[in-house]
Amino acid sequence: MHFLSASDGHLASKKKCYNYYIRSSLCCQTSEGERRKNRLGTPFTSTSLLTAEGIGSTTRKSNMTDCDVIVVGAGISGLSAAKWLVENGISVIVLEARDRVGGRTLTKRDPKVGYVDIGGAYVGPTQDRILRMAKELGVETYSIRQDADILLYSNRRRIRFGFL
Repeated sequence: MHFLSASDGHLASKKKCYNYYIRSSLCCQTSEGERRKNRLGTPFTSTSLLTAEGIGSTTRKSNMTDCDVIVVGAGISGLSAAKWLVENGISVIVLEARDRVGGRTLTKRDPKVGYVDIGGAYVGPTQDRILRMAKELGVETYSIRQDADILLYSNRRRIRFGFL
């Protein structure tokens, strides 16, 4: 097994190897006519998402570009899909509501424990595609001990599971 080293959860943001745009904090459309046109299948002129800015927000990103595909979510699946599309000559915009990429793959720093992985972190023997992508992007990986002591921190309690 391998561990993906994602300093503070910004796995892809540190790498400048993606050829697509990550748009964050995109917002709702405010024009009923615009919403009606988009429901009928006309190309979108702006992006319609509910975000941290709240329902009914009128903030807009005016620099949206034309693209072939919009990928919603900059987690591992969204970034992998966008990477594959770009490699096959398809223009992509990735939309992410948070101010970071990585989805549920996240590393947090805790003053008592140190770094804690929240969400996916281990790459096992059947997950060769993610390991291959990590190597392609130059993401640092390292082997872990198979017989490591497993600890869980929950509600400020330390629960020891013992050795695997």
